[in-house]
Amino acid sequence: MMQIPADMVINALIMAMVEYANRSTPSEIIYHVGSSLRNPFTFSNFQELNFRYFVQNPLIDKDGKPIKVGKVTAFSTMASFRIYMAIRYSLALKVFHLAISTVLFQKSWKDKYIALERNLKRAMRLQIAYSDLQIAFLLRFDDANSEELQIAATKTCSEAHAFNFDPTSINWEAYMMGAHFPGLVKHVLK
Repeated sequence: MMQIPADMVINALIMAMVEYANRSTPSEIIYHVGSSLRNPFTFSNFQELNFRYFVQNPLIDKDGKPIKVGKVTAFSTMASFRIYMAIRYSLALKVFHLAISTVLFQKSWKDKYIALERNLKRAMRLQIAYSDLQIAFLLRFDDANSEELQIAATKTCSEAHAFNFDPTSINWEAYMMGAHFPGLVKHVLK
C-alpha cells in the first residue's frame, strides 16, 4: 500500500495522543513530521519526476493530440518568473491581441488568442500554487522527537505498526507518479 504523506501526520497525532495518555507526568513535546532530514525530496527530484510523468502520460489538446513537454525552468524568485513570463509570453500575446483587434478579424484567430490567454493564466496559477513548495524545499525540520515517538510506540502499542509515520518509508517516486501527478491532472488541470 502506498503511504500518503498526509496520513503520516494523522498517524503521528494518534500515536502522540496514545503516548501522552500513557505518560505519568504531562509535558509538552513538539513533534515535527517531515522528511527533509531523513528522506528529503528535492526540487530537482520534483522537476525530473514532473517531466517524466508528463512525457509518459501526456495531456491531450482539444484536437486530440498529445501535448509535448519540455524540461521545467526553475526560477529563484516569483519576480524573476513574472519577468520571464512577461517578456516571453505576455508581450507576444498582447501584440497578437492587438493584431486580432485591428487587422485579423477572423473568429479562428480570436479563438486561438482565447486559448493562449487561458494557458498563460493557468501557468501563472500553477506557479502561485507551487511557490510555497519552492520555499518548503529549503526548510529542514528536526524530527528527532517524532522518531523517538515511533520507537516508543512500537514498544508500548501492539498496533503501532499500523500507524506508521516514519518518513524514510516514503517512496517519493511512487507517491508522485502514482498519486500526486494523477491527482493534479484529475482535479486541477481539468
